Order: sequence, then C-alpha cells, then structure tokens
Amino acid sequence: MKNNHMTSSFEARISQLGIVLPVPPKSAANYVSTRQIGNLLYVSGQLCLDTDGKLVAKGLIGLDVSVEDGARAARVAAINAIAQARAALGNLDRSGRSFALPASSPRRPLSPNMPAS
Repeated sequence: MKNNHMTSSFEARISQLGIVLPVPPKSAANYVSTRQIGNLLYVSGQLCLDTDGKLVAKGLIGLDVSVEDGARAARVAAINAIAQARAALGNLDRSGRSFALPASSPRRPLSPNMPAS
C-alpha cells in the first residue's frame, strides 16, 4: 500500500495534520524574519508566541516549565517558523523536497526525563 502522506503536497499534509499556521508576527526588533539566498530560505529564531502574541511558556524546562509545557512551547515555535516560511514563499510547496528546522529550548542542565542535547 502506498504511503499517502509522502505523495501529498506540504500544504496538504499540514492541513491533514490539523495544523493551522498563524499569520506570522512582525519582527520585534532590528532583524528580518526571513532571508532568501538563491534557493535557500533562512528563517530567524522564533518565540513560542500564541495567536494573541503571548508567550506559551517562559523559563527553563525542568525548572520553571514542565516538560509537557516545554514540548507545547517548542511545537508553537516550530509552527511559527513554518508560518514565516510560508509568508516568505507564498506557498510551502515551493520549499522543495526538504528543509532543516534547527531549534533549541532553554532547559535546566541535565534535566531528568529529557534527552541530552
């Protein structure tokens, strides 16, 4: 049986997963949100801002923020980065076959229940 999500467009797959991309916020300081050089798109670091512009979590995972809330915050930041890419490209299907989404979440060193980075 053929794996349907491998043949669908990136935009369709996001929709199938029930992910709604927000309108990306404007830059909060003196930086650009995205920069395209040739056929590479660079997206600046994204915060875990909800649709009201409020932080989903604030602090260190394992100290101030639970692992579960940290995972939710990381998901929101990743969705915000994808929304920035869509805003820059007009359509995520223009992103090509693959792209990297490097990310980090501030956490207490050697926090239990978390893999080492």
